Amino acid sequence: MAHPHPIRASIVLCDRLYNRSGSIRTKKHACKTAILELCGWVETETDIILSNHATRRLSEPAEKNGFEEKLRRNSGFEYRKHLKNLLVDIEGRVGFLEIEAAMDQVKRQGLEGALSSLKPLRNDAAHTHLQAAQEQYWAPSITIRTFDTIEAGLRELDARLAERL
Repeated sequence: MAHPHPIRASIVLCDRLYNRSGSIRTKKHACKTAILELCGWVETETDIILSNHATRRLSEPAEKNGFEEKLRRNSGFEYRKHLKNLLVDIEGRVGFLEIEAAMDQVKRQGLEGALSSLKPLRNDAAHTHLQAAQEQYWAPSITIRTFDTIEAGLRELDARLAERL
């Protein structure tokens, strides 16, 4: 039997805490932690996918170094604003459109939608303390489903990128 993804397991732990606690404060902590875990994983995972693809596709050291520097400066994970622009740097606009067309569209649209809906929650969770939070956080069970959607989309993207060798 396959082992659960460590980040998914961490979010599941938050879900258990959320469901077992009678404290509103503890429930909020569980929700916020689950969202931050997911967002940290998304940023790390997209960096790995993009860096690996750049290593395979960019032949000149200066191109690779320039891309890696741009990747280090990137702090977002929105599909259109960040992921697309970084892939266009590697593949060009036409190459990016070919990659999108080759993807399972349900997974691609799921990835794009999940990343967009996660952004305001991430910003609030990352930049405020619990009392100042403006957003109502998702229950960890929703964050688990969002993880599953994003993971499927990133796996699909990575598979299509690997085909472009």
